[in-house]
Amino acid sequence: MDYLRGKIIAIEGTISSGKSTFCENLHTLLTDMGIESVIFPEEVNYSFLKLYTKNPQKYGLSFQIACFLGKLEMMRKASEAKKEGKCVIIDRSIQGDRIFAKLMKQQGLMNEEEYDVYLDYNKQKVKELPDMYIYLRVTLRESINRIKLRGRDGEDNYTINYLAGLHREYKDTMKALKTEQRVLFVDWDDSKVFTTENEKKIHIINILNKLKLV
Repeated sequence: MDYLRGKIIAIEGTISSGKSTFCENLHTLLTDMGIESVIFPEEVNYSFLKLYTKNPQKYGLSFQIACFLGKLEMMRKASEAKKEGKCVIIDRSIQGDRIFAKLMKQQGLMNEEEYDVYLDYNKQKVKELPDMYIYLRVTLRESINRIKLRGRDGEDNYTINYLAGLHREYKDTMKALKTEQRVLFVDWDDSKVFTTENEKKIHIINILNKLKLV
């Protein structure tokens, strides 16, 4: 797994796809293998999220900009860790942020001019992208079930229409990104059925071996 040293891996997926848990499991595995790694989790202001999901028309643009600025700072820190030779694991990349912004424009929560400003600012500020991506695919039904089970404040306000649009945009965007970047698609609906830690470890090792060949 030496090919992972000095690389940034972005873990992508729709809401409640299992990204955070996967990041933690990957970090534990790499540590056990003697590969120094660091996680940069997705930081969500749940108070702001609650305002946004209750009134997306009012708070949509400001919430999306706040998310983007958070991702920008994440990539700055990730780049520094990469230079130190660490394997860097990030929970949702700037590309993922762009998916949410695109969906907002499609659903009328951001007008054309606002979206263009977002993209221009995005292109000006982003200096580096991840080296590779792992896209955790889950069905819309599974995503909805997991959102209900974890019960995070604000997420209960997401509509089925919004989640369906996000599911579609994520799939299409990652498929397009695969033509330009190293992207591995992983079906993750059954991620919770591992009966032992060793079974989980073997499964993640297999994913990393496939990632090397992408």
